[in-house]
Amino acid sequence: MKYYAQYESIPQFYTFDEIDRSKLDAGRIAQHIWDEDMGERKKTEYMDSLWESGDDNMLRLFFGRKLYFLNQINIELMKLSHPDIYDDENNILFQVDHIIPMNAGGKSTLDNLQILCRQCNGQKGDKS
Repeated sequence: MKYYAQYESIPQFYTFDEIDRSKLDAGRIAQHIWDEDMGERKKTEYMDSLWESGDDNMLRLFFGRKLYFLNQINIELMKLSHPDIYDDENNILFQVDHIIPMNAGGKSTLDNLQILCRQCNGQKGDKS
């Protein structure tokens, strides 16, 4: 309703099949910047051109704000330049897990959520 009130038109809806996910892959974008050895100016111009390009503005829809897009690209660049600090074995990473998976009717309520390490959550998968 808010979108319609602002723009007096129905918002564009996309299905996952219609989206070229590679355009939204911050890791892939960062890899391109890394491979091309872009300096700060070229990197900024490239990221600005991605943000401004395209009739569908998928980056804007996916990231919401340019700040979030730029932050994610910078995180991915740090992973490329300093892989040792992003090594999973050196970091304790936790995830919120649904005790009863959502695909089995579980809800995102406090009594159905737990904290698991990434490995344990990955092993559990969608099993309750």
